[in-house]
Amino acid sequence: MIVTIQLHGKPVRVELSATAERALSKRANPLFAEVQLIFGCMIAKRVWFRDEPVENAVPVNSKLKVWFRPARYAKA
Repeated sequence: MIVTIQLHGKPVRVELSATAERALSKRANPLFAEVQLIFGCMIAKRVWFRDEPVENAVPVNSKLKVWFRPARYAKA
């Protein structure tokens, strides 16, 4: 499945494999995916998954919701 959603007014393409779709269909509650863009020397993207609801998450379908959070890499 390929779906385009809007995050902060920007289109984001979400691709789910058949295996991911099957796993999501077995869930009683939605899965929440946090997309992070990490700004530092280079830009990196990370995706974190959790079960706890997030208020501003955008639904991809009834079992998957996504939200975006920029992060800044801080040197220790």
